[in-house]
Amino acid sequence: MDITTEKTKRDLYSLLFHYNFYMGIWACFRNEDKANYFNGSESTYPIGRGDSVEDAYKDLKPLTEAKATVSDIRVNNIKYRLKKKDE
Repeated sequence: MDITTEKTKRDLYSLLFHYNFYMGIWACFRNEDKANYFNGSESTYPIGRGDSVEDAYKDLKPLTEAKATVSDIRVNNIKYRLKKKDE
């Protein structure tokens, strides 16, 4: 695991790692999602899993990855179309 970049160092502060003895794998998840993880509820954020801490971290999707893109929005029943970056 390459922890030399500043972005990776910042990301590691917001993550927790947990070893599941029954399954024999490591899990990597956001600190905000720990209650959901330990209670067995649906996680808000992605969970990385692997045979080692490094594999679990690599399996975790980037924390800054967009889950969806929006092309238009409705505010007070008025529809607005958003411009794309390259327009």
